[in-house]
Amino acid sequence: MPIKEIAAQVPVCLATVYRWINLPKHKNVKQKAEPKTEDSSAGGDSKKSVNTDNINSETALLEAQIKELKAQLRAAELKACAYETMVNVAEKKFGIAIRKKHGAKQ
Repeated sequence: MPIKEIAAQVPVCLATVYRWINLPKHKNVKQKAEPKTEDSSAGGDSKKSVNTDNINSETALLEAQIKELKAQLRAAELKACAYETMVNVAEKKFGIAIRKKHGAKQ
């Protein structure tokens, strides 16, 4: 089935369909797919292109994961900064030491 027909039946853009096709869902599926390309290939060129495609898709997934982790880190840093600011303002306004002191008795 052509990709344009798939995109028409499922209301998504063509890029999404291409992403679905190139995205391996499980490692087992990816490992099973590799021997099929080796058996059906006449030369080493198609094997190299399959490996290149797998590397490109893995690279894209890792880059997306890095981007997500950076966003989470940024959010955590902002929360920590907001907390520090809140504690500083509260200590100044109320004149009370809020932070734990080092070496406190247990």
